[in-house]
Amino acid sequence: MNADHIRRIKRTRRQDHLIFHEGEVPYLTFEALDAFPWLGHAFSTRLGGVTPGERGSLNLSLAALGDGHEDVLENYRRIGRSVGFDYEKTVGALQVHGTKIARVGADDAGSGVIRQNVFTQEDGFVTDEQGICLCVYFADCVPLFAVDPKRHAIGSAHSGWRGTAAGIGTKLIEKMVSEFGSDPEELICCIGPSICRNCYEVSEDVAEAFEKAYAPEKTEKMLFPKGGGKYWLDLHEAAFENFQRAGVRPGNISVTDICTCCEKDLIFSHRGAKGTPHGLSAGFIFIR
Repeated sequence: MNADHIRRIKRTRRQDHLIFHEGEVPYLTFEALDAFPWLGHAFSTRLGGVTPGERGSLNLSLAALGDGHEDVLENYRRIGRSVGFDYEKTVGALQVHGTKIARVGADDAGSGVIRQNVFTQEDGFVTDEQGICLCVYFADCVPLFAVDPKRHAIGSAHSGWRGTAAGIGTKLIEKMVSEFGSDPEELICCIGPSICRNCYEVSEDVAEAFEKAYAPEKTEKMLFPKGGGKYWLDLHEAAFENFQRAGVRPGNISVTDICTCCEKDLIFSHRGAKGTPHGLSAGFIFIR
C-alpha cells in the first residue's frame, strides 16, 4: 500500500485518543465515557499483573492453560482495584464469534470469572444494574461499548470479523432498545483497542463475507486489495457502520487510535504474537 493509496482511502471520521492511566495496574479509557460520573470503564493492558512468561503479565484469560487459575484471579483483583469495580461481580462470556447478546444482572455476577461460565453462546451483554461489570475479551478483535446516559444502561460486545460482518454492533444497539427503551440517537458508543487496517491481512473468503454484508460504497472503505487474493480489512470502519445502521449518530461514536498489533508490547495481540502463546486483554464497563 503506497502513500498515494493511503491518502486516497483516508477516513473522514475522527479517531479519538484513549487516555492512559498510570498506577499499580495501568489502563486506558475514552474521554467520551469519562464524562459520566455514574459510569466506570477501562481497557486493560498487558502490564501490572502476575502471570508469567509469554502471557505476562496481566493476562485475563482463564482459559489459557499454564498460567494457573489463582494468578489470573489475582490479575482480576488488581485491575478491579485500580479501576474501581468488584472483580467478583464481573460477567464474562466464552465469545463464540456470534451475535447473541444477553441481559445480565445480580444473579449472573461472577459468571466466567469466579464460577463456571453459563454464557457459552454469547458475545455481548447489556445491563442497567449497579455494580455488575461487563467484561469483553480481545487480542486484536474489536471490543464495543454502548452507553445510554438517560436511562443509565450499558452494553458491551466482542466483534471479531465474523461477528462484525454479521452486524453484532447493530444487534447490541437493538438489544438496548428492546430491553431498556433506549433511543439510538442518544447513545454514546466506543470502538476500543483492536487491530488496525494496516496490520489486518485477510483472505478472499473473508473479503467476500464483507462484500455480501455491506453495499459497495461501504466496502470500498473497509477492504483494500493487497494482491495474491489477500486484502487489508478495516474492522473499525465496519464497526462504525454497524453502529450507524442501528441509528447511532456518527458524532456519538468514538473510535480507537490504538492498534493492538502495532502496540503488542502494551496490549495482547494474536497477530503480533505470531503463533506463540498469548493472553487476553479485556474491556470493562459498569454502573457505579
